[in-house]
Amino acid sequence: MTTVLIAVDGSALDLIVCDRAHRLFGDAAQYVVVNVLEDPIMFATTPLGEGLSMPVTPTAWTAGNPDEVADQARHVADDAAERSGLPDAEPVGVVGHPADVIVHAAEEHAADVIVLGTHDRGWLDRWLDPSVSKAVTHAATVPVLLVREAHPDSAD
Repeated sequence: MTTVLIAVDGSALDLIVCDRAHRLFGDAAQYVVVNVLEDPIMFATTPLGEGLSMPVTPTAWTAGNPDEVADQARHVADDAAERSGLPDAEPVGVVGHPADVIVHAAEEHAADVIVLGTHDRGWLDRWLDPSVSKAVTHAATVPVLLVREAHPDSAD
């Protein structure tokens, strides 16, 4: 049986990614749907008085109990699987660096293929927030199927 790991991010592309995987691998495949929430970093300034402050300094901050955050991520994965009609999909929610978690989850679940979406972004956006799909493609030991956003002028 083929094990397909599908990475979702909570965007509208999730349903397209799940549907494409389902159409390619069918009902006989085993599906694992993973959503990763990054441990957020809060930026703070140090007040100097007189309305002035030092430059922004990063401080570690967790948006709540790590188990609660992971449960939120699992809910996103479960919702995507349910809305797209994937048969018996296993939802997984994890807190961490998305590319690392996706590759690790693929290894942990012995996935035969990783399916994830890729968004069209400008160079500045990619520079500020590197591409998860590119990092997964470079680090994965199994084939990676990238699903692009549908454009209004393209036939699906």
